[in-house]
Amino acid sequence: MFYIDNADRDLLIFALSNFNEIFLKHALRNSILGANLLVQPYVIEKILGQLKRDAKSELILNVLLFSDFTRWEQINLRALLEMLEEIAIEEHEQNRILLSYNPILAIALSGEFLNKIAENKNIFRHKCTIVRN
Repeated sequence: MFYIDNADRDLLIFALSNFNEIFLKHALRNSILGANLLVQPYVIEKILGQLKRDAKSELILNVLLFSDFTRWEQINLRALLEMLEEIAIEEHEQNRILLSYNPILAIALSGEFLNKIAENKNIFRHKCTIVRN
Protein backbone atom coordinates (compact mmCIF):
# COMPACT_ATOMS: atom_id res chain seq x y z
CA MET A 1 0.00 0.00 0.00
CA PHE A 2 2.07 2.84 -1.38
CA TYR A 3 -0.32 5.59 -0.33
CA ILE A 4 0.00 4.80 3.39
CA ASP A 5 3.59 6.05 3.39
CA ASN A 6 2.74 9.07 1.27
CA ALA A 7 -0.58 10.12 2.78
CA ASP A 8 -0.30 13.85 3.14
CA ARG A 9 -2.16 17.06 2.53
CA ASP A 10 -1.77 16.89 -1.24
CA LEU A 11 -3.28 13.40 -1.38
CA LEU A 12 -6.27 14.57 0.65
CA ILE A 13 -6.81 17.59 -1.61
CA PHE A 14 -6.44 15.42 -4.72
CA ALA A 15 -8.99 12.90 -3.43
CA LEU A 16 -11.43 15.69 -2.55
CA SER A 17 -10.97 17.42 -5.91
CA ASN A 18 -11.62 14.19 -7.78
CA PHE A 19 -14.48 13.12 -5.52
CA ASN A 20 -12.80 9.83 -4.64
CA GLU A 21 -15.38 8.78 -2.06
CA ILE A 22 -14.18 5.22 -1.55
CA PHE A 23 -10.58 6.22 -0.88
CA LEU A 24 -11.57 9.05 1.46
CA LYS A 25 -13.91 6.80 3.40
CA HIS A 26 -11.23 4.15 3.83
CA ALA A 27 -8.41 6.59 4.56
CA LEU A 28 -10.27 8.64 7.15
CA ARG A 29 -11.86 5.71 8.96
CA ASN A 30 -8.56 3.87 9.23
CA SER A 31 -6.57 6.99 10.16
CA ILE A 32 -4.36 6.74 7.10
CA LEU A 33 -4.92 10.44 6.60
CA GLY A 34 -4.39 11.97 10.01
CA ALA A 35 -7.12 14.05 11.59
CA ASN A 36 -4.59 16.84 12.01
CA LEU A 37 -4.75 17.39 8.24
CA LEU A 38 -8.36 18.53 8.56
CA VAL A 39 -7.41 21.45 10.78
CA GLN A 40 -4.68 22.91 8.59
CA PRO A 41 -5.75 26.30 7.16
CA TYR A 42 -4.86 25.36 3.56
CA VAL A 43 -6.92 22.16 3.71
CA ILE A 44 -9.84 23.95 5.36
CA GLU A 45 -9.83 26.58 2.60
CA LYS A 46 -9.90 23.87 -0.06
CA ILE A 47 -12.73 22.02 1.69
CA LEU A 48 -14.78 25.20 2.04
CA GLY A 49 -14.06 26.03 -1.60
CA GLN A 50 -15.40 22.64 -2.66
CA LEU A 51 -18.47 23.11 -0.49
CA LYS A 52 -19.05 26.57 -1.91
CA ARG A 53 -19.09 25.18 -5.46
CA ASP A 54 -22.17 23.11 -4.56
CA ALA A 55 -20.58 19.96 -5.93
CA LYS A 56 -20.89 16.73 -3.94
CA SER A 57 -21.97 18.49 -0.74
CA GLU A 58 -22.56 15.17 1.01
CA LEU A 59 -18.99 14.05 0.38
CA ILE A 60 -17.57 17.25 1.84
CA LEU A 61 -19.90 17.07 4.83
CA ASN A 62 -18.88 13.44 5.42
CA VAL A 63 -15.21 14.44 5.37
CA LEU A 64 -15.93 17.21 7.88
CA LEU A 65 -17.16 14.57 10.32
CA PHE A 66 -13.49 13.84 11.03
CA SER A 67 -12.54 17.47 11.63
CA ASP A 68 -12.01 19.08 15.01
CA PHE A 69 -13.89 22.39 14.88
CA THR A 70 -12.33 23.55 18.13
CA ARG A 71 -9.04 24.01 16.28
CA TRP A 72 -10.53 25.94 13.35
CA GLU A 73 -10.00 29.67 13.07
CA GLN A 74 -13.05 31.90 13.55
CA ILE A 75 -13.03 33.13 9.97
CA ASN A 76 -13.29 29.57 8.66
CA LEU A 77 -16.04 28.70 11.14
CA ARG A 78 -17.97 31.78 10.01
CA ALA A 79 -17.64 30.69 6.38
CA LEU A 80 -18.87 27.18 7.26
CA LEU A 81 -21.80 28.61 9.23
CA GLU A 82 -22.78 30.78 6.26
CA MET A 83 -22.82 27.72 4.00
CA LEU A 84 -24.83 25.72 6.51
CA GLU A 85 -27.22 28.64 6.79
CA GLU A 86 -27.69 28.55 3.01
CA ILE A 87 -28.70 24.91 3.32
CA ALA A 88 -31.22 25.70 6.03
CA ILE A 89 -32.66 29.05 4.98
CA GLU A 90 -32.45 29.57 1.22
CA GLU A 91 -35.62 29.47 -0.83
CA HIS A 92 -36.49 26.25 -2.60
CA GLU A 93 -35.39 27.49 -6.02
CA GLN A 94 -31.87 28.33 -4.85
CA ASN A 95 -31.30 25.77 -2.13
CA ARG A 96 -28.33 23.45 -2.57
CA ILE A 97 -30.32 20.65 -0.92
CA LEU A 98 -32.15 20.19 -4.20
CA LEU A 99 -28.83 19.35 -5.87
CA SER A 100 -27.86 16.68 -3.38
CA TYR A 101 -28.51 12.98 -3.83
CA ASN A 102 -29.36 12.55 -0.14
CA PRO A 103 -30.97 15.69 1.29
CA ILE A 104 -31.77 14.11 4.66
CA LEU A 105 -28.10 13.21 5.15
CA ALA A 106 -27.02 16.76 4.30
CA ILE A 107 -29.51 18.21 6.77
CA ALA A 108 -28.53 15.75 9.51
CA LEU A 109 -24.81 16.40 9.06
CA SER A 110 -25.39 20.15 9.01
CA GLY A 111 -27.29 19.88 12.29
CA GLU A 112 -24.50 17.78 13.78
CA PHE A 113 -21.88 20.38 12.85
CA LEU A 114 -24.01 23.19 14.25
CA ASN A 115 -24.24 21.27 17.54
CA LYS A 116 -20.48 20.67 17.66
CA ILE A 117 -19.65 24.28 16.93
CA ALA A 118 -22.19 25.60 19.45
CA GLU A 119 -20.86 23.30 22.18
CA ASN A 120 -17.24 24.30 21.71
CA LYS A 121 -17.33 27.91 20.57
CA ASN A 122 -19.38 30.26 22.75
CA ILE A 123 -19.03 33.08 20.25
CA PHE A 124 -21.05 31.10 17.67
CA ARG A 125 -23.61 29.53 20.02
CA HIS A 126 -26.40 32.03 19.23
CA LYS A 127 -25.82 31.89 15.45
CA CYS A 128 -25.86 28.07 15.51
CA THR A 129 -29.13 28.07 17.44
CA ILE A 130 -30.73 30.44 14.93
CA VAL A 131 -29.63 28.35 11.93
CA ARG A 132 -30.65 25.08 13.60
CA ASN A 133 -34.14 26.30 14.31
